[in-house]
Amino acid sequence: MFPSAATDEATGTVKRARAKHACRVNCEVLPSRRGRYPRKNKRQKQLDQQRPSDLSPSVQGSDGGLLSHRPTSSVHTAASGATPHAERDAADTRIPARSPSPSTDSAAPGTLFFGESNFLTLVPGMPRVGEQPDEQDDQNGSKQKARLLFPINSTPQSMPEGASPACINRLSVGTSRYLRDEGALTLPDLQACTPALQAYFTWFHPCFPILDRAEFTRQLAASEVSYLLLQSMLFIGATYCDNATITSMGFSDRTEAKSLLYTRARLLFHADWEKDEITLIQSLFLMSFWRGGPSDVRDVRYWLGVVIGVAESYGLHRSPRFTTRDPQKARLRRRIWWSIYVRERQAAASLGLPSRIRDDDCDIEPLSPSDLESETENPDYSPFGCCKPEHITYAIKMVDIARILGRVVDVHFSPGRQPSTPEQIQDVGDALEDWRANLPEAMNRGVEDGTASVWAHLLHLAYNHLRILIYRHKFLRHGQDEHEQSGPIAVAAASKISRIAEDMLAQGTLRYGQMHLITSLFAALCIHAISIRRGVDVSRRIAEHRAQMCLLGLQEIQKYWRINNNVLDLFLQYLDVSIAQRLHGATQSDAPIHSIADIESGTTSEDQQGSVDAATPGDRTHDFPTPQTQAQTRVFEDQYFNLFGIMMTKSIQIRQAGRIAQAASCQRRGFTVSSRLQKATAADASSYLLENFADKSVIRRQLIDANQLQKLTLTLGRPNLNGTDVSENAPVAGTPVPPGYHLAYFTPNGTEGDLGADGTDRTFNASAPFTRRMWAGGKMQWAEPSSGALLRVGDEVEERTRLLSAVPKKSRSAGEMVLVEVEKEFWGPKGLALTDRRSWVFRPEIDLNAAKEPPKPLENVTRGPSSVKDLATKSEGMSPELPTHDHSLTTTGFPIRELRWSPVGLFRFSALTFNGHMIHYNEDWTRNVEDHPGLVVHGPLNLINLLNYWRDIHGNGEGPRDIKYRAMSPLYAGETYNIRTDGVRDVEGGKVWDVLVEKNGTVCMKSEISA
Repeated sequence: MFPSAATDEATGTVKRARAKHACRVNCEVLPSRRGRYPRKNKRQKQLDQQRPSDLSPSVQGSDGGLLSHRPTSSVHTAASGATPHAERDAADTRIPARSPSPSTDSAAPGTLFFGESNFLTLVPGMPRVGEQPDEQDDQNGSKQKARLLFPINSTPQSMPEGASPACINRLSVGTSRYLRDEGALTLPDLQACTPALQAYFTWFHPCFPILDRAEFTRQLAASEVSYLLLQSMLFIGATYCDNATITSMGFSDRTEAKSLLYTRARLLFHADWEKDEITLIQSLFLMSFWRGGPSDVRDVRYWLGVVIGVAESYGLHRSPRFTTRDPQKARLRRRIWWSIYVRERQAAASLGLPSRIRDDDCDIEPLSPSDLESETENPDYSPFGCCKPEHITYAIKMVDIARILGRVVDVHFSPGRQPSTPEQIQDVGDALEDWRANLPEAMNRGVEDGTASVWAHLLHLAYNHLRILIYRHKFLRHGQDEHEQSGPIAVAAASKISRIAEDMLAQGTLRYGQMHLITSLFAALCIHAISIRRGVDVSRRIAEHRAQMCLLGLQEIQKYWRINNNVLDLFLQYLDVSIAQRLHGATQSDAPIHSIADIESGTTSEDQQGSVDAATPGDRTHDFPTPQTQAQTRVFEDQYFNLFGIMMTKSIQIRQAGRIAQAASCQRRGFTVSSRLQKATAADASSYLLENFADKSVIRRQLIDANQLQKLTLTLGRPNLNGTDVSENAPVAGTPVPPGYHLAYFTPNGTEGDLGADGTDRTFNASAPFTRRMWAGGKMQWAEPSSGALLRVGDEVEERTRLLSAVPKKSRSAGEMVLVEVEKEFWGPKGLALTDRRSWVFRPEIDLNAAKEPPKPLENVTRGPSSVKDLATKSEGMSPELPTHDHSLTTTGFPIRELRWSPVGLFRFSALTFNGHMIHYNEDWTRNVEDHPGLVVHGPLNLINLLNYWRDIHGNGEGPRDIKYRAMSPLYAGETYNIRTDGVRDVEGGKVWDVLVEKNGTVCMKSEISA
């Protein structure tokens, strides 16, 4: 409203009152509502005139280029110097008026579907401008009959167009401001999110082809894509894209990206943003892949229920021959409906809930190759790829197997039905085998040898999951019917699922699987768990290995698709008391928890039964997690997937991991441990490592101080560091830390009581008796010098350590051992400075009671201080680029460096690295217990000397790009050995030097150094 006006009687001029403060509220005169028809103000009329070019919920922008376009919605910040109010007002003007996107309209305007029970089952809409009511073929066998359409005048009770709230095409200022403030209208830069969209079309679209690839590409180039649809697509794309894309889109990790993108789409949906029915259905379908927490009611079933209701209200489950004259839109309707159908069948079977779609209610034509082949054209012109023959086969075959899945659920799992008869099981089993027999050869090729495509693997996973569902009851009745021969089919199907999971893990393609892969792996896991209890000897061990593969697969897939941890929680709870208490953080050891044996037999012991009967409901809280234990379970989420590392033992009710931990604890406190507990295998020790450290990062921080670097440099016999005599002065702040010298930092923590019997650090150690740790090799990779991220004196550095693998091995000479790989990342003020992967070997502890003859002392050892020098032997053909003093040259023309370490030098290095391993300084222990002829030279010490040699001879004082090394044979104090260059070769992007540490022709450590 304008300020009021008044007339000055003296002057006759008109005075207008001024506001006492700056008012930034936009005021407008509302149209009068008097009369029987609505009126529109001028602004609304202008919007109506602009509507053909002002598309609803679309990404707005002036640049029509596909890859260079930056949506204005992604930059909802005011220009420099703008006030907050001006920012809001400017943002409001960017919110486009809402109107359906004509490119995705699936039916003629005004088409209504009321269902069979209504007299008006289907009311066709009026033809669009330019359309003729001619007979057309929709290329799927249906004919569209010509119709004569007569307009019906509005009745007095008809609501005028635009009067309904659902017909208002523009959001209120308050709603649009709320959406903007909540980030719902925020989109990542198109350059950044294009890889996510490409990942969507590469890995998700072939499974659920709900979009028209070419039409979406056109809309994206023209900035006409719906906000709701694009947010939903990015939510799915964030599952498949790489971490670099996640970061470039502005998210810290994949979990945050999926959560925020889903939330934005949800807000847009609840704000009634999208009016186009097909776009709305597409978006809702994508949102159904959200899997929230236990208290989130908007879960998979919620969104599937919404999308099914909307799709059925628009008649997508019915034949499109009466709803559209456009064959392309008819194809799209079929693709959308059958995608919903497949997804709903999978979710219902996975969650054990009734199906919402009845086959009897649907007469839509089956999905056919012609519905998908339109996307195979012009693949070179689409930035999002094209449809391949295997994609067509996968989509059609998944529809077929979803129909069989519905039959399986009806036969076996419908409440109130009579038990399934052998004939019913045979019929559905035959249907499944017919499906398998009709698979194209391309979808069978490579499945047995592990070279099949992702799509072939996913089809066979679905096939074997159905085999488990069909024959599960017979498998559980194992032994009750001596004539029953179908039980092993379930075991064979579960074994096949494990094998496919192992192959996909090896190929690195498991992450591209769909959510039904989780259901298949869990079903196989349950079969293997029962097989472990039933099996003996070799059969049990095989079942253990297969179960471990399932859990490794679940561990990998849960990085991308959230797993229903409630189901896993209950599953693990019924395995073993100690495991349940560990995961749930409970101390209810007196409460009965039944094992799988009880579940399978349906009975409990008399003592347990009495306890259960006597307990009140409040006393049985251990059976189901409380909110507190649920929170703790989420913290221990990754431990679910290491369970069967523990199960690599004697039975399904294994407590070996707890016994091992208890034995180690007793040893530290001086208690006696029985020999029975000491007989753990390498597999048990590997399982203990995986259970306690897998997928967990240990973070430590330390200042790179000059004193430690000074002492290490002097111990190495190199008093000069970057031109500074460190025997006189410590390195100044900012001095670069030479390659490998970081090994003197981040030394072990803990008291002496925390060390092993041989003085070794127990961090990331295997369990008893595999406590003897040897450094086997590894790889280091440094940041580019130009990045400025390399370690320097005075830097505050963060070390992040995680366990990569723990594998049991056995050799004829050394017996059982555990091979462990650990990765350490060192982050400085300017980013990642160094990645250090280390390979360790853990061997059984020494039996102190075993009498044996110590080895003979070393011969030809040199007494005296440590020595590191280049040999001073003159050789012809010396390169002029070498230092002025003479060198002994190898056959390749490179100098040789000679080294010898005294017991004092080894002790000093042990002290600097806080390494208590007695084989480096206690000769009695080394000879009489560890069976070495002398004190052992540290593996890290050899590695540092090897890097120093390369830096001096080949690097001109600079460090390498990376090094791969492997320890081959031990070296002892007093022995003289050499470091030499064995060869150099050109590779893409630089050179690789082969540098060896050898003694009398025996290679003790070999390496490949790249620069």
